[in-house]
Amino acid sequence: MRKLLVGLAIVGALGLGAVLVAALVLRVWGDPVERIASVFRPANPNPYPPSSRLHAPFQAYLERLQALPEYQDYVRGVRSKQEGFSAGFQLTRNGMKRLGDGALERRAAILAAALDRMGEADCARLMRGDAADLRQASERVMAALEQLETEAITDWFELSYQAAVAQLRSTPEPPLAQPAVADAMRALMATLPEPDARRLAASLGSMARSSDADACWAGRTLYRAALTLPGEHRAALARAFVHD
Repeated sequence: MRKLLVGLAIVGALGLGAVLVAALVLRVWGDPVERIASVFRPANPNPYPPSSRLHAPFQAYLERLQALPEYQDYVRGVRSKQEGFSAGFQLTRNGMKRLGDGALERRAAILAAALDRMGEADCARLMRGDAADLRQASERVMAALEQLETEAITDWFELSYQAAVAQLRSTPEPPLAQPAVADAMRALMATLPEPDARRLAASLGSMARSSDADACWAGRTLYRAALTLPGEHRAALARAFVHD
């Protein structure tokens, strides 16, 4: 079980909600860089063309975010591209942990669908946390997200906004109960055929050494199986997925 929880921590570190915000910061940032506040001025163009299914949800997200006094204060002291990138990344990464169970379960459902839309190699890189080049990682996520239904895209941006607000307003973070996560993982493994349970345990326990096929399969299986669990177990794993 300890190996399973180590593997689960790797999955949790994926932080795809944070990857999304990093993508937004990078894609709208022009050169030369002034400061992050200038990126989110109303006059700044939407980086997604009107033909993109991401265009309208991004625009709504952007306008709501930049209207927040807390956000305006947050970006006021950021003066470099690297600082801005880090600020955008951490805002939603940390904020996701503050959301309620329902929001995190919806996030897990969207990620499960997005993983299914990715090629095996890209899926495996994300599962391993191979995000040395976060720009490429974020592009993979956005490309997969654009293939989903409109409701899922809208919900993903809404969750990102909610996470940003929660972080800016210091919403209390619900605790992650390790015993509950362990119980949920035991319940998840029990839903799988024995060969699949062994394969999942092996892949999560040594994600860095797993083949692309095994790493991607493990991620897809983990998210799909988690979403089929009863309420408490499903909620525990959805929360574990956003923790390091």
